[in-house]
Amino acid sequence: MAFTPGFSVAQGLDPTSFTITDTSSGDPNITGRTISLFQSDGSLLGGSAIDWPLSDGNTKTLLGVLTPWDFSLNIMVTWASSSPISGSTYTANEIVTFDGQSNEFAYSLVQQISSNQAMTSITNYLYNLALINSDILNAQRATSYGDQGAAQECLNRIYYFYINRNMFF
Repeated sequence: MAFTPGFSVAQGLDPTSFTITDTSSGDPNITGRTISLFQSDGSLLGGSAIDWPLSDGNTKTLLGVLTPWDFSLNIMVTWASSSPISGSTYTANEIVTFDGQSNEFAYSLVQQISSNQAMTSITNYLYNLALINSDILNAQRATSYGDQGAAQECLNRIYYFYINRNMFF
């Protein structure tokens, strides 16, 4: 039986962290795994692959890696085997776009409106909020087409609004 690589990714309440679950099957001789987080420019987030020993179990939570902002990452998991099965592939990758911090920012703007309706009279407040919401959706849309670069550009525009929020909101 050939080895079938696979993993899933979930972002929880902490928008700077996420969990990877190993869903692979078929090779009883797996000796270890590594996780590589490739940014849209091809560089490794954090500078190197992350060791994922079998002793960690099938899930690994990566804490605080999505800083200072959201990323679109090409996540690659590589499995090592002491006796590889011929014809098997021991890597899997998936483009995942994390938008937790972007959504928190957009929601904070909505909260400002709900606590003070006069906020909407600030020049372009609602327009800029609409641009942020559009870029959140566009980042996910780009991801569904496998366009990591476009997804990251959407997140970068939102980050620009965030770090310059006093100019826009």
